[in-house]
Amino acid sequence: MSFFRQYFRDLVLVLTEPRRFFEERYPQLSLSQALAFGVLSNWIAAVLMWLTRVVKHESLLDAFLKIRGRLETLPVWKDIPDSIWRQGGESLGPVAPSPTIMELLGIAVSPFQSLFQFWMGGLVLMLGALFLMPGRSTDGQEPASSSQMIRLTAISVAPNLVAAVLGFLPSGIGTLIGGIYTFWILLTGLETRYRISRTRAAGVILFPWLITLFLCGCLVFAFGLVFAGFLSALFG
Repeated sequence: MSFFRQYFRDLVLVLTEPRRFFEERYPQLSLSQALAFGVLSNWIAAVLMWLTRVVKHESLLDAFLKIRGRLETLPVWKDIPDSIWRQGGESLGPVAPSPTIMELLGIAVSPFQSLFQFWMGGLVLMLGALFLMPGRSTDGQEPASSSQMIRLTAISVAPNLVAAVLGFLPSGIGTLIGGIYTFWILLTGLETRYRISRTRAAGVILFPWLITLFLCGCLVFAFGLVFAGFLSALFG
């Protein structure tokens, strides 16, 4: 029970006073404790989001069924047999799992997905830190490392609980609020622990994604040049 008591104390502190959390409580957390905090936060958020869909009488297939309704307004789709759209019908076989079972299985594997998320998120943050942060902060704080970034990523998922609680809001507003909240937690954590400016902390978070977008743009541009050259050679 002491673990859960401490977990909720940490949760309230990181959501309400993140700067104080990163100054006082965060140095006491080991990597395994931070991972446990993040895994539990994501798991509770997944359960709350599922309960929200149950209360709203929604499932993961609702979006699919809405798409079906729109497609059926097109003449080309009117002749498609209903068995194609049947949920768990003959086209899927008698043992096709129900949407509820699939969602519960998703909740069950959520801890493993969370660990992968923390690992990848930590590596992405470390990529930004390599370019925009010194090897060691000016006041003797620990140097930026992959394990430190993974620990920070695990703590930053606490706002997922806020997004889950706000799941009743329309148009994904709750998810948007949770995403902004997560960015703020990461920003505060980097700024507090490594004594860097808020602008540089934002750069550490966004830099890897900007590099990815740039590389993707270069790839698309190169592909366009090759395709244009192919068409030119083919049609003269």
